[in-house]
Amino acid sequence: MFVDCDDQDCDVLTVCAATDGGMYPDVSIPPGCGNGFLEAGEECDEGADNGNGDCRINCTLRSCGDGVIDFDEECDDGTMNSDLFPNRCRKDCTNHRCGDMVVDMGEACDSGPANSDVLPDHCRNTCQAPGCGDGVIDSGDVCDDGTANSDTAPDACRSDCTPPACGDGVPDGLHGEGCDDGAANGGPTCSASCAPPTCGNGAVDGTETCDGGVGTDNCATVGFAGGLLACSASCGFDTSQCTACGNGTIEGAEQCDGTNLDGYTCATVTGSSGTLGCDPFCYFDTSGCMTCGNGMVDVGEDCDGAMLGGETCVSLGTGFTGGTLGCDGSCSYDTAACSSAPCDPTGTWDISPAVVFSCNYTMNMYQTSFTITSFDFTNSASLIANGSPIGFGTMTGAATTCPAGSFTTTVTLGGGCTRTYTLTGTFSGPDSWTGMLDATFSGSCGSVDPCVDTSWPLTGTR
Repeated sequence: MFVDCDDQDCDVLTVCAATDGGMYPDVSIPPGCGNGFLEAGEECDEGADNGNGDCRINCTLRSCGDGVIDFDEECDDGTMNSDLFPNRCRKDCTNHRCGDMVVDMGEACDSGPANSDVLPDHCRNTCQAPGCGDGVIDSGDVCDDGTANSDTAPDACRSDCTPPACGDGVPDGLHGEGCDDGAANGGPTCSASCAPPTCGNGAVDGTETCDGGVGTDNCATVGFAGGLLACSASCGFDTSQCTACGNGTIEGAEQCDGTNLDGYTCATVTGSSGTLGCDPFCYFDTSGCMTCGNGMVDVGEDCDGAMLGGETCVSLGTGFTGGTLGCDGSCSYDTAACSSAPCDPTGTWDISPAVVFSCNYTMNMYQTSFTITSFDFTNSASLIANGSPIGFGTMTGAATTCPAGSFTTTVTLGGGCTRTYTLTGTFSGPDSWTGMLDATFSGSCGSVDPCVDTSWPLTGTR
């Protein structure tokens, strides 16, 4: 309804508008977004054109982030725009892309402006991880020629970014290789060092059996019994000095053959006595030759000339008390000039082990009981041995001397139980002897723990 806005009937909530430049009365238009008039709180209002131009239907100007893809925007997901999450429209309304510092779908990395196709170990400009074959020598790479890497081209960086090397099956001339058969190197066509087989290079290669020497081979390893194996000028085994060792005939380089020593002896070969032999390879075996006479005490010798090994007549421990020790022609000790001065066995001799004995238990006690830890020897008209402590009396026997005599002493004690004790021994030096104490019993020697014959081996020292 057309009204005069100056009229008091004009609704205060309407907008007065001159619609015809004064030809018609003013009209009353309701306020609000979409009425075509810019009101408070609105950024724009194009009326019915809102939403088709620069003004949105909510009377705000178009902008990135309003959820509408405008002509100068690549995308716009509104509040879903993000510069952090992968595969999102970015906050500047551009599509996610390599270089935006977010690892999106299809990307292995994205360091933004730090992406580089020339710096090692950097994310590449394609947002792919650095790797062998990208033309940059990264950690773990020794070389990297990119698409020029090859496992078949000579002198090229290999596909695993390692340099060409002998044994990779490619002859790399710039690296000094004359051939390369890979795993077959060392065979008839290429040596282990990637050089063509050449006799005289010190390496056994190709069809060679040796080169400059025979190594660990010998006549026996190539089918002969003995002799001297050599390497020919054509790098093959020279067996001309190998022999059929064992046929009894001295041939080629043989020194001997079996028992055929060609008249040689230890005296002519080593200058010593002994028995010369022949080993399985027909060489002299001198292990049976003596070295006696060289002035040195060798294995198997007691002495040699004046070299007595520090021994004397006394230190030999054979009972000599003095004299001069010598060395005979077979390098054994000569004791002819050693002497044995007699010594007196009189004195106390400690025995080991101690003798502890008891038997014949009667009337609440042992009728026979003794403990002996030593013997007292006297050597007047006869040898007398007293047990210490005395448990069975005095033993007497034939007179003797030390350091090399033998002795026997005995005592028999009568009564209801006859007891006979005998001590025998042999001196092993002036201060030692070995022997036996024997006890025999007869008669009534008890029913409880009776006495039975007993022997004790002893060692005496003083």
